[in-house]
Amino acid sequence: QTSSGDVVTLNNTSNLILSHITLDGTNGNYAVNFTGTARNIVIENCNLLASPTSSSTSYGCIYKPSTSGLLDGFTVKKCHINGGYYGTYIYGTSSEYAQRIMIDSNIITNQYYYGIYNYYVNSISTSYNTVKSRSVNQNVNWYGIYLFYNGNGGNISYNKIHSNNSGITSNLYGLYTYYIDTAIIANNEIRLNSSASSTYGLYIDYPRAVSYLHNSILVTGTSSNSRAVYWYTYNSSNYDATMMNNMFVTNGGSTPYAIYLAGSYSSSYASNYRINYNNYYSSANLAYVGSAKAT
Repeated sequence: QTSSGDVVTLNNTSNLILSHITLDGTNGNYAVNFTGTARNIVIENCNLLASPTSSSTSYGCIYKPSTSGLLDGFTVKKCHINGGYYGTYIYGTSSEYAQRIMIDSNIITNQYYYGIYNYYVNSISTSYNTVKSRSVNQNVNWYGIYLFYNGNGGNISYNKIHSNNSGITSNLYGLYTYYIDTAIIANNEIRLNSSASSTYGLYIDYPRAVSYLHNSILVTGTSSNSRAVYWYTYNSSNYDATMMNNMFVTNGGSTPYAIYLAGSYSSSYASNYRINYNNYYSSANLAYVGSAKAT
């Protein structure tokens, strides 16, 4: 435990395993802070704690900024990750992605803004995590899992992302995917009971070779713009994805949609958007494809 600063600082560190210990940064900044190059780091069966009331980016459980150099080989698994602005924050660079990242089988709770945050990351797996928003001292925005420029998205499966906090009033995202490439996103459970202005169970933009399979998404509450799935589409063959055997439900709110295809969707590129064999339910319009569709 620390009363200030970081519990563990990793600077030019290789071949390290942290197991079955508590890293308590509740009264400090970060439980684990990467300040230099790191390779082959494993954190398993640990308690990683940060302030459960903080609203500043200076507090988090795992923090790897873009300025710290290459992170090549990092696993965090079977940990309880509680509090902070971020649960896990891994930020590579456009020229040097973080490599071989695995975030698996963790319980991630009470973050102010992001449960899992991956930016410029090549992942092996982000799976079997339970991610829950704060119940008090919340931000007006919250992301369960945020994946931005994941060149090799890997396996993103069997996560449970839950939020039930009426204090999140602006934007609420379960699973956010932007410029994700070569990934399987499957068997995730996303349940959002929301009062936010905009609520997205699954947000998709610029996917390439991504399969969204067997996911279950339920959005309830009074959100003004409620979308189980929001997919921004393009008249381009550069982006493609498969969406099959999912269940998408929105129940409540002023303009709910089970699936919303925004952007410039065109039947000329229908082969790039393989959307088949899904179950949909909405308490109002079922879908949006150029215009609202009741069925």
